[in-house]
Amino acid sequence: MASSSCDSDLSEQKDNTTKKGKKMGRMSDVMKKMRLQSHEQGPPWNCTRLKCHEAINKEERKSVLQKFYNLSTNDEQNAYLCELITIIPVQRRRSRQTEEEAKFHTTAFSYKVRMKREDVIEIPVCYKAFKPIHGISKDKLNFCKNL
Repeated sequence: MASSSCDSDLSEQKDNTTKKGKKMGRMSDVMKKMRLQSHEQGPPWNCTRLKCHEAINKEERKSVLQKFYNLSTNDEQNAYLCELITIIPVQRRRSRQTEEEAKFHTTAFSYKVRMKREDVIEIPVCYKAFKPIHGISKDKLNFCKNL
């Protein structure tokens, strides 16, 4: 009879500790830190015009990714990305359709990566390189372009 009361006390104690952990957010903090440290770069890209893959070596890409995810809030990350995106008006519009039917773009975008070598420099990169270097998705990049 005494053993059954001890078993029920142990099960109540286990339930209380998990509730406390959930309530205090300890597990979510640990998971958040693990998620932040586990970001990886995307697959290699094939850029022929700017030769982005050759301009930035692997260690530099890793440091850019780490610095980006060490920014504390999502707003800071978005502000950082917006600084690296330049809006350029379209200079030449060519369409195979008539001018009334064509849907012309009004802006073009150029991307750069900020790095520290001897001093802080900004290297122009293509769209395909910008996303995996920072470990972001297409949707996050589109959100930043529309800000």
